[in-house]
Amino acid sequence: MFFQDALYGFTETLSKVRYISDKLNAKVVEQVNDTQELVMLNNFMHESDEYLLKKCLQERMSDVASWRWVLQDLEKRVDETIAAIHHESEALHVVVQRINEEIHASTNFAKPGALNPMIDFVEEAVMQELIFLRQQKKRFETVIPQVEKLKAKLEKMKSRIQKEALQKCEAISVDEACWNTFKCDNYDNKKTKKKKSLSVVRWERRCAKLKDAGINALRLAVVTRQKIRAARVDLSIAAQAYGARVDSAIRRRLHANIIKLQDLEWQRHEAVRDLKSLDIELETTEKSVLNTMDRQKLVEGRLNERRLRPTKEQTADQVTYQLRMEQGKLRIFTNELRNNIDRIVSLQNRLKDTITQIDCYAEDIMHVVKLDRQRLQARTDEAITESNVTITPEPSEPVEQEPQRQMDFALEPIQEEDESYPLIDL
Repeated sequence: MFFQDALYGFTETLSKVRYISDKLNAKVVEQVNDTQELVMLNNFMHESDEYLLKKCLQERMSDVASWRWVLQDLEKRVDETIAAIHHESEALHVVVQRINEEIHASTNFAKPGALNPMIDFVEEAVMQELIFLRQQKKRFETVIPQVEKLKAKLEKMKSRIQKEALQKCEAISVDEACWNTFKCDNYDNKKTKKKKSLSVVRWERRCAKLKDAGINALRLAVVTRQKIRAARVDLSIAAQAYGARVDSAIRRRLHANIIKLQDLEWQRHEAVRDLKSLDIELETTEKSVLNTMDRQKLVEGRLNERRLRPTKEQTADQVTYQLRMEQGKLRIFTNELRNNIDRIVSLQNRLKDTITQIDCYAEDIMHVVKLDRQRLQARTDEAITESNVTITPEPSEPVEQEPQRQMDFALEPIQEEDESYPLIDL
């Protein structure tokens, strides 16, 4: 519609229009200023947000990189610990194998219980060593599954740490890409189901929990290794102590038994010597008995001959008295000699029994000596020189006869003046 007041030139209308124009101009200027200020603030906000984002990204990348370094270092240590535990496991198998060899050697060569039911300090030491080896074998066989479980636990922990470190590397790669580009051209604005994000505190707690779990596993592995090494050192020291004790006991018993064999040999030689002396004395006594009996017959013959005298001449004279005295003495000496023979025979029997007992004792001791020599030779791998101590049986015909005891004077029968004195057969 045409503005009518413009035809008549009314100033009032123009003033009003001018007022409106000025007012609109002022609003335009104010709007321009506001717009420029808004654009400037927007640009400042973009730059500030960019700076803050870069700073946050840098701090975040630093945190993730530090955790990545911690996890990678922890992974390296866990890997080294797994290798060490594997070495300890193999060492345990070797220890068990050596204990089996020692038990086999102790069973086959040391022969525990070989002298049962007789038990002395040597047999007790051998049995204690065998019991100790069996206990240690059972102990180390129990430790091996525990070490295998610890190894599996460490491998599982290593895989967790590897997975977490790989996730840290991927996160750093994404953050670095975001740092370098800051472009959203390739952003696919599809509707995807958003996953609930973890808070930084929970993320740090999870990382710290994984680190603590890894450190605890390492601590447990270190403690287990120390226990295994302590057990191995303890086994070595105790086995050496038991072995030294057994070797010392065997050597002492071997030395004592050799001395006993020497003593038994001397006792046997003395007994054989006494037996030979008694044989000589028995032979002498038997000859004396025979001579006494001959003398007794002679005296009886003389008495019988004197009875042939005339009746008036048969008197109890000194000759008869002497003959009867001699006859009584001969009877007494005959009885004494026979009693002496019985005593000699009894002594001979006792000596023979003693020699038999000495031979039995010597045979038993020789068995123990042979066993101890075999044990020492098997345990020390050195040749044991055998002693010359042997119990020899009594020779039937000795090559060199020992000098026998002889009396200072010979007891010879008294000879009559007339040896051809006639005897009357009764």
